[in-house]
Amino acid sequence: MAVQIKPKRTTTGGNVPSTSHLEAGEIAINLADKKLYVRDTSNNVLELTTRTLNSLDNVNISGIANDQILQYNNVTSKWENSSLTASAWSEGSGFIYNTSTVGIGTSTPNTSYKLDVNGTVNCSALYVGGAQVDGSSAPFIVTAITVGSDYTVPSNFDATKEGVVDIDTGVTVDISAGSTLSIT
Repeated sequence: MAVQIKPKRTTTGGNVPSTSHLEAGEIAINLADKKLYVRDTSNNVLELTTRTLNSLDNVNISGIANDQILQYNNVTSKWENSSLTASAWSEGSGFIYNTSTVGIGTSTPNTSYKLDVNGTVNCSALYVGGAQVDGSSAPFIVTAITVGSDYTVPSNFDATKEGVVDIDTGVTVDISAGSTLSIT
């Protein structure tokens, strides 16, 4: 004949065993709530059938409301809910970041710039001050570069920053009409 093992159990909803009800390693079942409990060796009664975030050991949920996120707190080593109050991102015709600096490829963007990119930028068009920059017309600034092949300074170019420009041997630099080039 088979031996039946029946753990401690209740059919009353909300009943949770205490350490006085269980020995270390002993289990109990609440049939109404469909929850399983065990007493560990540190005298804690643990729920083994966690069904909500609140009852997980590494999650702290309080004041649940719309527009919240779940973020990890490395001080408490727990996941916690956090409100998205006054979000820096808003939706208009696309997404708009309206505070501080955006960093791409860096965790510490330079706050002197609205966009700080650490890496190569690829775009189909670049505009500076409302004017398209295509390398053949102003506005753009050449500072501290080495000219390694024949180069033409575009029409109406005005270098507004000082800097060293090295020119390789045998390279020709042409200055277009209306451009300014100072050599000191």
